[in-house]
Amino acid sequence: SATGSYTVSNGHNATKLSVTAISINGSITDIAGKNLLVTLPASNLDANHSISVDTSNSSITSILSLTENGTYTIGKEIMIQVNFEESINLIGTLKLDLSSGGSVSIPSFQGTTASGSYVVATGENTNSLTVTAISITGTAKDNSNNDLIATIPVNNIAAQSKIAIDTLAPQVLSISSTSSDGTYRKADSVTLLLTLSESIAITGSLDLKLNSGGTVALTSFSGTSQLFVYTVAANENTSELSLSSIVINGSAADAAGNSLSLVVPSTNINTVSKIIIDSTSKFAKPNKNESARFLTQATFGPNLTAINDLTTKTYENWLAE
Repeated sequence: SATGSYTVSNGHNATKLSVTAISINGSITDIAGKNLLVTLPASNLDANHSISVDTSNSSITSILSLTENGTYTIGKEIMIQVNFEESINLIGTLKLDLSSGGSVSIPSFQGTTASGSYVVATGENTNSLTVTAISITGTAKDNSNNDLIATIPVNNIAAQSKIAIDTLAPQVLSISSTSSDGTYRKADSVTLLLTLSESIAITGSLDLKLNSGGTVALTSFSGTSQLFVYTVAANENTSELSLSSIVINGSAADAAGNSLSLVVPSTNINTVSKIIIDSTSKFAKPNKNESARFLTQATFGPNLTAINDLTTKTYENWLAE
């Protein structure tokens, strides 16, 4: 019998070590001087032993979200799982940086999978959550003492999940009027347009307080802009109609649950329109009989067109023409 030593070198790998070839440099003979036949025996290493040789660094095969698809905001938790091609022994911390600006830190573990919790914090936002960088503090090795390579896998979170992070409050971008400039009196209607930064869901009402003393209560909102009507009531007056405050009775929030900001926009009704609200003036819009009587006294020979025209105006507006 004879023995020898095999020293594993970088790049050597075998699932089950065995002899694949025999060669002789020189001569090997028996006592009778016959040469040794270099044929592989039936009883090779792998027939009696299970020895593996592994010099390959381990890698991460996938990073998955264990939380269902959706949009998440401040304080919400998302579970993230990391899968390895073989068992890893981590002594320290595995850190995953995320596209939202947040991160997940996974403490020491041993196994082919590891998971950590990501809790959304203020200022973290992304349309598609995914891992952007991986770092290891300490050591992460496989059973053969090869290092884990901290390379982001192709099968990342965004490859199989649709997770959005949204911590931004919806904003009121503008409120304007689509009605003509002019004076509006009791029971008149003014059409207004509210534009938001994103769609919201309203439970209860969103109350828009106007400087005339009037209020418009919205109970639903579709898309990012919506028309609504303000009907002038008694004792509501202003020389320049504008939005003065926003009040939420219930909730008004986006898909992630962020509540609507109550900041009044700089683009207000009075910055683009000249709407006067006067519900207390003695002037009012006349009906057809009143128009006919007034025109009979104020003109020579009123016609039906003039009568119909006056019914759409106040006396003061007609006189002003």
